[in-house]
Amino acid sequence: MLLLCLLACSRQPVPALWSERLAAQELVHAGQVYQARGEQAQALQAYQQAVHMHPGYLPAWIALGDLHYVRREYAQAEAIYKKILTLNPQQAQIYNNLCWVYLSTHRSLDEAESLIQQALALNPSPRYWYLDTQAVIWMRQGKYDQALASLDEAIALTPPTAHEELAQRYQLRAEMYHRMGQAQEAQAAQEQAADARRLSNKP
Repeated sequence: MLLLCLLACSRQPVPALWSERLAAQELVHAGQVYQARGEQAQALQAYQQAVHMHPGYLPAWIALGDLHYVRREYAQAEAIYKKILTLNPQQAQIYNNLCWVYLSTHRSLDEAESLIQQALALNPSPRYWYLDTQAVIWMRQGKYDQALASLDEAIALTPPTAHEELAQRYQLRAEMYHRMGQAQEAQAAQEQAADARRLSNKP
């Protein structure tokens, strides 16, 4: 608020780059509002305007890529995620999101494995999100022992009050055991998932 007042009272013009960044921020915020309302076309337009206004503003690129992913426009999401990594290769969440593009299109599992390991090497937080992705990749590759170890670590790190996330991970554990032909363990994991869901539905 004080900064805005100083800018308003100053006779000096706002630097162009700063002005562009502020405009991009406003467009991203508008896009998020549209997206929350389910107005994806308007959100997409706002994010596109933001990256055009300020091509170096990473939150705009991330929002645009994520919206393309939500819309199952995987080729566009992939291109944008790769663009973000050229702008800043330290974005662990983008490596993770790019993995999910490959998982959603059933391709490039070896590349997805490399990407998630790059993400984990950046020591991201919360780490359990990335371990979960790694577990899915290894499961798809048939590396069940590694997948279970990664998933168990993700479950151990997930906050005990995050019941819905725990339910999803127990369900994934059940799927792994089912693929391995271990029916008893799969049933036990299914029951853990059901218990977590009941807790998530409590008022």
